Amino acid sequence: MSYPTKKLVEVCEKIEIEKAPIETTPYIEIGDIDVETKTINYKEKRSVKGSIFPPPGCVIVSRVRPTRGAAALLNQRIAISSAFTILKPKQIIDLKFLFFYLARNSDFFYYLETKQKGSSYPSCKERDILDFEIPLPPLSEQKKIVSRLEKLLGKIKEAKLLRAEAEESVKNLLSAELYKIFSEGKKKGWQEKTLGKICDIARGGSPRPIKDYITQSDDGINWIKISDATNSTKYIYKTKEKIKKEGLKKTRLVKSGDFILSNSMSFGRPYIMKTSGAIQDGWLLLRPKESLMEEYMYYFLSSDDIYNQFTNLAGGAVVKNLNSDLVKSVKIYIPPLVEQKKIITRLDVLSKKIKKLQEYQKSTKDDLINLEQSILHKAFKGELIK
Repeated sequence: MSYPTKKLVEVCEKIEIEKAPIETTPYIEIGDIDVETKTINYKEKRSVKGSIFPPPGCVIVSRVRPTRGAAALLNQRIAISSAFTILKPKQIIDLKFLFFYLARNSDFFYYLETKQKGSSYPSCKERDILDFEIPLPPLSEQKKIVSRLEKLLGKIKEAKLLRAEAEESVKNLLSAELYKIFSEGKKKGWQEKTLGKICDIARGGSPRPIKDYITQSDDGINWIKISDATNSTKYIYKTKEKIKKEGLKKTRLVKSGDFILSNSMSFGRPYIMKTSGAIQDGWLLLRPKESLMEEYMYYFLSSDDIYNQFTNLAGGAVVKNLNSDLVKSVKIYIPPLVEQKKIITRLDVLSKKIKKLQEYQKSTKDDLINLEQSILHKAFKGELIK
C-alpha cells in the first residue's frame, strides 16, 4: 500500500516564535537530546540570548549537525535553542506519527545530510526541513500505525537494554580476572614494590616554539601526542607528525619498550611504545629498569587496582591530573618471571575471547538497528496494519 505524500510545510502549522528570557530554566540545547533514545536529558542550565519557547505538542529537529539525529517530542513549554526547527502538526497528522517518521527514520537524516553545508558546524536551513515529504495516511490509520510501532519498538528497546547489560558485563571480565590474579598474588607473597623503584618516571615536555619545528617529512623524529593513541590497540607504532631536532630542548625522548601514560585521569590507560620519539607534556614516561615482562607490566597498569591508586593520588578540582612524583608511590606486585608468563598467557586468551564477544555484540546491535528501520519502513507503507 502506498500513501499520498505531503511536504512538512503543508502538514505543520506556521507558528509565531516566542522569545524566552535569558536564564530561563529548564533550557534544552542540541547536546541535551539522547540521539539513541530520542529523549531529553534535563540539566541544570539556563537559557542564553536568542532562546525560544516552542508550543506544547510539537517535534523539534536540530538544524546544526543534523545527521546526529537530535530530534525529540515536546509536550510541555520549555525554553530551547534557536538551532531547532519546531514542527507543530496540523489536525490532519498525528503528533506521534510525525515524531516516529522523523526522529526514527534514517532516510530523513540522509536527506538532511544532502542539504547541510559547512565543515566545523554543518547545518541545514529550515526550509530544507520543511521541504521534506512525509506519507499521509488517513488519521485513523496513523493512530493504528503509532500503536503498532509503540509495541514493536518497545520490544526492540528491551532487547537493546539487555544487550547493553551484556556489553557491560563483558567489559568487566578482564577487570575481574585481574583482580583475581592480584588477590592470588598477595596470598602467594609476591614482591611488592613502588613504580618509582622499578621504573624511571618523568614527564614529557613542549618543544620551542612548536610551530617552527613541526614537519610532515622524514626530516625529524616522531612527535607523540595524545591524539596518536587509540582505544583499538595498546601500542603506539607511528605518529601523525614529526619534529625537527632543533625543537627538542624541552622535550622528553622515549624508545621502543617504554610505557607512556596520560597525566589526565580522564584518559586513563597506558600504552606501550613500539617506536621512538619525543612526547608532549600530556604524557608521563615509565621506563622499566627491573626484570619485568612488557605484557605483564601493561596488564598491571591497566588494572582497576592501579587505576584506583592513580585516582586517589591525582590532584585537581575539575580534571584529575597525575605527576611523576605521585606515580612513583604507586605499588605494584611482581611475581617470578615464570609466573608472569603464565599470567600473560591467561590474560591474552581471555582478551581474545572478550574481543570475539564484543564483535558479536556489535553485530547484534547492528541487527537491532536494521530491524528497527525495517519495521519503520513497513509501517509507513501500511504493511504493519490490516
